[in-house]
Amino acid sequence: MRILETCTILAEKEFEKLEDQADFNKRVDPLKYIGRLIASFFTMLLALSFLWIVVIKFLDDKFGSSTDSGNPIDILGDYLYEN
Repeated sequence: MRILETCTILAEKEFEKLEDQADFNKRVDPLKYIGRLIASFFTMLLALSFLWIVVIKFLDDKFGSSTDSGNPIDILGDYLYEN
C-alpha cells in the first residue's frame, strides 16, 4: 500500500510540474513585455534627442552663437569652438 501511495504522490508532483509548464504562456506573455521594453527604450531615446536639441538651442540663445542656419550641430560646434 505504501509503494502505491508513494508512486501516486510522485505522479501528482510530476503532473503539477507539467501543468505549470503548459500554463506558462497563459500566465506570462514574454513577447508582450519584451515589446514594451523595446518601445520604452526607443521612447527614451526619442525624448533624450529632443532634450538634447532643447539644450543646444538654449546654449545658442544664452551665448549668442553666430549661426543663422539654426542647425543644432552647427550651434554646438560654434559653442564648443568659442569656449
